[in-house]
Amino acid sequence: MSSRGDCQKVSASQDPVSALRAQSVSIQDRYQALVAENETLKKRCAALEQQCAELLRQTGTEIESEQFVDYRGAKFRRLPDGTLDRQVYCPKCRNPMTTPTEVFLPYRCAPCHYLSPLKGFSFPAILEEVPQPALHDV
Repeated sequence: MSSRGDCQKVSASQDPVSALRAQSVSIQDRYQALVAENETLKKRCAALEQQCAELLRQTGTEIESEQFVDYRGAKFRRLPDGTLDRQVYCPKCRNPMTTPTEVFLPYRCAPCHYLSPLKGFSFPAILEEVPQPALHDV
């Protein structure tokens, strides 16, 4: 009787082991599938981030060319009605430039310290000097 009981115990103990092995294989298969999917998603995410950055760069360039006109070392912002804003902007950082205290001094950008070749006495007459085709370049 003891030999028969041992056989039942052995066969009963093999069933849970084989079930655990099957479950382990299933878990490993799911893990491998998740790793592969993760790699695919990482590549796709990197490609989309690159595409997004390129689109933002293109949009920024288009918006800047529509809004600002470069002339004599300064930028002038175009208003929706086609006229130019009476403020002088920095060509590097596009911030408004400080108006010189004396007419012979240049315009200066406080944030980036850019000095424009444009002098205080040149403004506002320079607004009429900006060529019209430069207003509509895209």
